[in-house]
Parts: sequence; C-alpha cells; structure tokens
Amino acid sequence: MIESESRAGPVIVIQATVPITLCVFFAHQLRWLRENGFTVIAVSSPGEELNRLADLEGIRVYAIPTARGISPLRDAVSLVRTIRFYRVCGPTIVHGFTPKAGLIAMIAAWVVRCPARVYTIFGFVHSAKNGFLRVLMKLTETLSCRLAHRVFCECQSIGNLALQEGICPAAKLRVLPAWSFNGVPSRVLSRLPYDKAAARAALRIEPDALLVGYLGRIVRDKGIRELLDAFWKLAPRWPRLQLFLVGDPEAGDSLPSAYSNAVAADPRVHVTGFQLDVVPYLAALDMLVHPSYREGLPSAPIEAAALGIPVIATRIPGSVDAVVEGVTGLFVPPQDTGALAAAMERLLQDGCLRARLGRNAKSWAERECDVPGAWQKLAREYHDLA
Repeated sequence: MIESESRAGPVIVIQATVPITLCVFFAHQLRWLRENGFTVIAVSSPGEELNRLADLEGIRVYAIPTARGISPLRDAVSLVRTIRFYRVCGPTIVHGFTPKAGLIAMIAAWVVRCPARVYTIFGFVHSAKNGFLRVLMKLTETLSCRLAHRVFCECQSIGNLALQEGICPAAKLRVLPAWSFNGVPSRVLSRLPYDKAAARAALRIEPDALLVGYLGRIVRDKGIRELLDAFWKLAPRWPRLQLFLVGDPEAGDSLPSAYSNAVAADPRVHVTGFQLDVVPYLAALDMLVHPSYREGLPSAPIEAAALGIPVIATRIPGSVDAVVEGVTGLFVPPQDTGALAAAMERLLQDGCLRARLGRNAKSWAERECDVPGAWQKLAREYHDLA
C-alpha cells in the first residue's frame, strides 16, 4: 500500500486494466510527467510488466486485479479496492484508460470526490457488438464520460463519433494523440534506417518473399478471418507470398477452430505471439494489413508508416486518421474479403506503388508524430484541471 506523504506536485493516478497497456502507450511519458512536477502513480492488474514500468519510468505503481471481460463480482471487488486505494493516496487527478479500468477509475474517483477526473476513449468496443452487449457497452462508455471532467480522444473521427452518438458532451471533449503516437520516435524513428534484408535474415525469411503482415491482437473483431481468407485466396497465384501475424490470441474472442487449425497447418503463415519490440517484424514487410472492425487511433499503421511500409486498412473511425488514402496506403470496407484481397493483390503487382506509398508514409509519420507537443498539451490540461 502506498502511504500518504508530502509530494512535490499534483498527484496523478493513471489506471488501466492490464500493465501492457501502460508499457505500450505510456513509454517515457510517465517519467516526463514526473520530471515536470507531477507525482505519478500507475495502477493496473499485477504483472511483471507493471514492475518493469516502475523501474523504467521511476514512478510508483500499485496492482489492483481487474478482469478484462464482463465479470460483475470481480468488477465489484476491483471497484472497492480502487476506492480504498484512492482514499489513501489522495489523488489530485485520476486518469482512466480502457473501457473497464476507465469506468472503475471514474466511479471510484467520483465516490472519493477526486478534484479532477479524466477519461481517454480508445475507440468504441460497442461498435463491433450487437444486441444487449452493444447497449451495455455503450452505456458504460457514456457513464465514464459523464463522470469525467475532461474526456480525451486520440483523433477527430472518434471525437465526431462520440458526439454523434451522444456519448460525450462537446464541452468536455479534447482531441489529443498523445498515446498511439507515443513512443514512435523512440521505438521506430530513432532506429532508422532499418535494413530490410537484415530484418528478413533474422526472421529466416527469403529475400525475395512477398511478405504481408498484421500487428495486433489475434481476435475476430480485428478482421483476422477476412485477412486469412484473402491470403488463402491469393496464395495459389503468388507462390512467394507469406503472412506474419504478430500478436496473441485472446480468450473469449479467439478464432474459430477451423481457422486456428488451418493456420497451424500452413507453413506460409507465421504466428509470432506478442512482441514488445515490433520494429524487426514491421521492417521485414512489403505491406501491413489492418482490417479491424473498430479502432481508436491504431498504433500499428503509424509504426508501419514510420518505417516506410504501406498500409491497407478498413475505412472506419480511427483508422481514417492513421492512413491517408492513396498517399500512405489504401482503404477497404470492413468485413469485405473480396475488397481486401483485391487491394492486397494491387500492391503485390505494383512494386512502384508500394515504394511510393512507403516513402509518403515515412514523411507523414515524421511530420505528424509530434510527441513532445502532445505531452506539453497534456500537461497544460492537467495543470488546468489541478
């Protein structure tokens, strides 16, 4: 337990469901906030990543087990533990991330009358659901926004959707890409130029292979079934074609067994599992495919762009802010295998188009990923609230 103590500046509690969210989206940012006058405490479910975050960022951390799926009893226990923790640490600002942890953080902060409550929308889970589950998830998102004093979203298209669906009042909403852009300069741009041939050699991929990649969770609403169907549709005509799936499956949203078995039996499909350092995998690609059904501001297309890799993405809120159509990549409708296969084949056939899109993408990433500017704006928002 963190004891009450005298502190140099406003106390910010940043809470997410799992520690990897903090590691990926807050790299270097938490240390920067601490060095700029804030006392930062990161909260998530326990895990080695949480301890590593404390060492890397030089901040306090606190573990509160939180279920990712819907679990009323476990969620109630997490809420009670969060309320108790907030009463001890006395935060000036509570900032909640991800739907589950964000809702728990906003309710707990409201109960203890925290002076400033902040919530970040990382896309809308309900947009890929149907029936009661869709209604419930939209309701919880709306409640988080209602309890917050300020709501951040990472891109304009998600902000527009929040307003259109009545999820968040306009007066609370701010657009600030301080998290998906976060780390791109240090993880990617600082390591350029990255040698494609060396990346392929390290992964034991032939130099002349045509390599398509996906980076993210291996779950249905990321469009993995459509990606696999498109790949298998093209593979007979493109004998040098291979597919890399960089990420982990998730319990409760896994692929049908027929797909899992087919992937395991196909030597052209490589499943790497979660990778903390994705640069070697992205650098080896000819294109990245991001066929998600719903997004916030997706980081994978931005990281690919920084490496000069063209992207094929679905035309959905969030993704439309990460890809510039015809300039850095191509768009296809969501859940449309035929359109996805056609776009992939277009880039496979036209090496000049791939190269042009890749050059444009790298220039776009260098220009748009203004991480220091986003951090400064976030700090101003915190100071304003505090």
